[in-house]
Amino acid sequence: DGDGDGDGIGDNDGDGYDKINPTGSILSHHSHVDESVEWTRMACEYEEAGDYTSALHYYEQCWDLICFNGNHGGHDDDSVNGGGSQMMIRNQSKKMATLLLSIGNIHWKTGNYEKSLKILTMARTNMEEAIADTDRQDRKLRWEIIEELCEILNSIGRLHHSLGNWEDSLRYHQKSYVALKSLHDSNRENDRGKSHTSMNEDDKVEDVKPQRSDGSDSDDKNANTNTNASPHPAVARALVLMGTVQTSRCQYDKALSHFKEGLIIQRQVLGNSH
Repeated sequence: DGDGDGDGIGDNDGDGYDKINPTGSILSHHSHVDESVEWTRMACEYEEAGDYTSALHYYEQCWDLICFNGNHGGHDDDSVNGGGSQMMIRNQSKKMATLLLSIGNIHWKTGNYEKSLKILTMARTNMEEAIADTDRQDRKLRWEIIEELCEILNSIGRLHHSLGNWEDSLRYHQKSYVALKSLHDSNRENDRGKSHTSMNEDDKVEDVKPQRSDGSDSDDKNANTNTNASPHPAVARALVLMGTVQTSRCQYDKALSHFKEGLIIQRQVLGNSH
């Protein structure tokens, strides 16, 4: 297994995490799908209650089950809609990414930033694989996965903010904003009867251009926002996160602009009395 302990799980850097089992926990061979649903519910409840130790325990139980199913015959059935293997791989990547996001966020909340960054980066990789494995004609599913990828990017941005890496934090939130705005602009265009998508061909969220040394944005098209942003809660959230980073950088005018635009979108979506 590459680490000399004979457990079948490679751990080349000795931190208990790797691509097969990043939680470092022991795989259960007696779990069932129903247990995974129940464990996820319990993990969410514990997380909402602030009991992160218990939440992490149940999230890791779910992860063990996904690893077990993925390594024991989960990809042999090709009968699902004529493309079983690809669908199973895509679903597996998406499930893994979603669960890794939850685990990474728990480590972020408990101040374990190094593990959080490693796991969130794995979540991003898995979600990008899920996008690549999704049929381009299945717009609804592709949009859903891209939204989840943007949630991962925002989590990485928050983590960098906690570390004081404000430029990296802003860069990830900007990636999320640009992708979400393109996604929902595209959705609005399709609702008007046009066939158009703004997502780039390789299906990955593009890096926004770097900032100048004076802290200003090098490309207003990517970094700045305007009152024509798509009225969707996810876009508003990205704007608020960008504004939070700008506040930490003492760029108050830009922060205020982001907060105001986020508020406009929230009012458009939720109403003034929400």
